[in-house]
Amino acid sequence: MLSYFKTVDGRVRSTAGGEPGCWINCVAPSEDEIAGLIRDFSIEPDFFRAAMDEEESSHIDSEDGNTLIIIDIPVVERTGKEIAYVTTPLGIILTEKNVITARQAELTREIEETERYLDSVDQDLLEDVLIEVKQAVDMSGIYLDILSSTMESFASLISNNLNMVMKVLASITLIISIPMVISGYYGMNVEGIPFTTFWFPIVISILCMAVAAVILKKKEML
Repeated sequence: MLSYFKTVDGRVRSTAGGEPGCWINCVAPSEDEIAGLIRDFSIEPDFFRAAMDEEESSHIDSEDGNTLIIIDIPVVERTGKEIAYVTTPLGIILTEKNVITARQAELTREIEETERYLDSVDQDLLEDVLIEVKQAVDMSGIYLDILSSTMESFASLISNNLNMVMKVLASITLIISIPMVISGYYGMNVEGIPFTTFWFPIVISILCMAVAAVILKKKEML
């Protein structure tokens, strides 16, 4: 069956036949109808064969200035009170001046059955589902805030530990540098340096290191 539609004054209206700028909707077309479309619009016959094939996968093809777009659309299948959805291919053929859609079965029946099924669903059940979804969203927000707070606390703890380690290392570096300063002073090859005996730099270094360690310990640097 072929149906013709065209936008007139901003509204889609049915027309009597094909004309430039119209949409041609083919639902389970006969061989004669397909042959007429192929003849009138110079369409590749494989385009219609692909659109009518229930196993055809989604793809785009172009030939002789015409483009075929195959997409999978959902279709309702009902068995008693159970409802299921399957997909079936819909062919969209773009010509120079027209748009042609082709598929095997009519969608109206499936749409009406879906509407009747949705109307029969208990509204209270839908309200309960909406409440549960809202509660789940709220709980997700709460857990997200808790997780963010935990991560910030953990990062702060790591930063504090790192600061303590750096503080201790800086204090140790300061204490170790004392003997280097004293030995450098007594190692200068000049005259007039007091207490040039071997043991004096060692003793003074140990005393200075001990004093520095006590001071740093009182200031909680060690």
